Amino acid sequence: MEEKLDKVCRIKNARLNERYSLCKDYDMYFSFVVKEITRGSVHVHYLDDIPGMFLINDDIEIFEYPLSSLEKELL
Repeated sequence: MEEKLDKVCRIKNARLNERYSLCKDYDMYFSFVVKEITRGSVHVHYLDDIPGMFLINDDIEIFEYPLSSLEKELL
């Protein structure tokens, strides 16, 4: 999984129901799952179930933090 954390993408390239991290290490507070993508924004839920939002045009780099197969089953 550590190798995947090195993959960086922009918030506008995020995919629905995938998990990402705002930082390279395993800081769970800054990890989130993409819940909705609209024309102008990306709506997310952080792992402590707090909702958040990014604008599509924000120049934010995020790191891939893929869900395990068990986590995907629980969603």
